[in-house]
Amino acid sequence: MKRILMLLLLTTLVISLVPTVYAQGFTLVSPSGITLIREKSTQLATFTWTPLVAATSYDISVFKVSTNPRDTPLGQVFSTNVAIGSCTGVICTYTTSGPQLALIDAGQYAWTVVANTSGSDVEASNGALLFNYNPGDIELLVNGNFDTAALTPWIANNLTNDTVKAAVGVGGTYAFEFKGGVNEAASIKQKVNVNYYGITIGDELQFGFTYKANSGAINGQVIAKIVYTPASGLPADTVTLTALANTNFFTASTAVFPDGPVKKIQVTVRHFTASGKFTVDDIIVKLLGSP
Repeated sequence: MKRILMLLLLTTLVISLVPTVYAQGFTLVSPSGITLIREKSTQLATFTWTPLVAATSYDISVFKVSTNPRDTPLGQVFSTNVAIGSCTGVICTYTTSGPQLALIDAGQYAWTVVANTSGSDVEASNGALLFNYNPGDIELLVNGNFDTAALTPWIANNLTNDTVKAAVGVGGTYAFEFKGGVNEAASIKQKVNVNYYGITIGDELQFGFTYKANSGAINGQVIAKIVYTPASGLPADTVTLTALANTNFFTASTAVFPDGPVKKIQVTVRHFTASGKFTVDDIIVKLLGSP
């Protein structure tokens, strides 16, 4: 009995001496996929993760998992061994090279890090993380041309005979047609949460719509409200495009340069005309890409 108790005590002692760093693990930090990557030379200049105490080096790997918009091969983009000296304090950093960045074009990517130890390899506990890179123009509104033949996700207010209608839009497509009437005060609106796009100072938005109005007393507007993040302390900006009488389709547009980080954009189309028709098509709020 004493022999059995001694073996149990020795076993317990050995187990208690085994390092726990493997159970603790380590995590990937950035890029985290929280926002869209628009400028890879800055936003993908470094990859960061927390260190693993027992690591002797790390292997970082980047894979392409989908294409958007170009149809390019999927699979590993690059894999590199990173020396332990890349870690300082509570963070490890890998700086990408120019040739590596050149391999990244528009699409979705996954990246992960494996820590090499004297025992076994350990992958980051939250690996792999995804990120998306798209430097091109991006349309922020959904169903801005009404070609789904439905109003969704636009929200209607005080509509009477106003509706999505076939064969009245640009080139005979669908469009939204307001019909004037006594006390007409109709509108449709759409809210877009744009946190993911990281829109801020230095970006350019294109705002516009195509329309025709057969009433000389037309009173129709398309309004874009730019709402900034609460932390910015900035008041919202409002941009208004006002319709003029025009029996042929006419496009009105303007450039918008945000004053800070944008949280959401709300677009409202309003109509207050007593008679006549106001046909709206191809409403856009576009985040423009780099030249």
